[in-house]
Amino acid sequence: MRKIFTLTLLAMNTLAFAQAPMKKVILEDFTGTWCGYCPDGTIIIDNLLAANPSTFIPVASHNGDALEIPDGAAIDAGLNVTAYPNGAVDRYLFSGEAKIPTSRSKWSANFNTRKNSPAIVSVSIVNPKVSSGTYSATVKVKFVTAPASGVPLKMNVYLTEDSIAATGTYEQSNYSSNIQGGASILTNWFHNATLRKALGGAWGFSTTIPATLVVGTEYTENISFTLGSAWVAKHINVIAFVAYDGTAASNQKEILNAEQLPLKYWYPTGMQDVNILDIASYPNPASMSQIVKTSFNLKKRWNG
Repeated sequence: MRKIFTLTLLAMNTLAFAQAPMKKVILEDFTGTWCGYCPDGTIIIDNLLAANPSTFIPVASHNGDALEIPDGAAIDAGLNVTAYPNGAVDRYLFSGEAKIPTSRSKWSANFNTRKNSPAIVSVSIVNPKVSSGTYSATVKVKFVTAPASGVPLKMNVYLTEDSIAATGTYEQSNYSSNIQGGASILTNWFHNATLRKALGGAWGFSTTIPATLVVGTEYTENISFTLGSAWVAKHINVIAFVAYDGTAASNQKEILNAEQLPLKYWYPTGMQDVNILDIASYPNPASMSQIVKTSFNLKKRWNG
């Protein structure tokens, strides 16, 4: 069967590879199904994600309900979360704040501040594979600028899940008159970006980044995982990030950069196994910024 897609060639030069990595911001939403004000936080997160789909990565860490996990509870405690919903934007201690987690009214402004901060490290997830129900990939980390001296660094990988129906033990309380007319229990509500697992434990892998790192050197961590029996693969997101691993009170938990690769984009046997019989592009050659159309034939139907 013949497939056709288009792409635009963007102007590039050799300096492009020396540019700073794209900054992506994580917002950890500390929430709970029992928390009546937490749906307000969800609406803020949905709006941020809609406006910033390529730079905003939400994580919903549940507390005191059926979606809580031990590592999430440890992070809550480590960041001194005492109110819900609270949110940690890149785990950064903003000026004038007593602690890292803040009220939902400040999330948007804090996101915009962090979005515009330079990224000193690149994070990528490469070579995704799945075999017999086990998913694997390699996380690559490379600093382009030296980090703070004397503060340990760790890389971690989160698995989050979208579209968990808020029914039964997952039903969501609500105190807001602006959501579903003030219904006390929300209907047709879904828990998104729910933290399911932290592959490196609460604070990350100790094996990825050496104590004395070299700027420009690439460090890697091979990861593998299986899914929980109730998880839906197409709703799972894999999030890798690099953060300082010092004390929260000293603003040494800051997340420096992150990357996300939804599991729906992982291929069962790798793209190299998709049999392409022939491929043609036109116009060929093409100039910069010119639209190029490419067509190809697959040996058999691909349902990815």
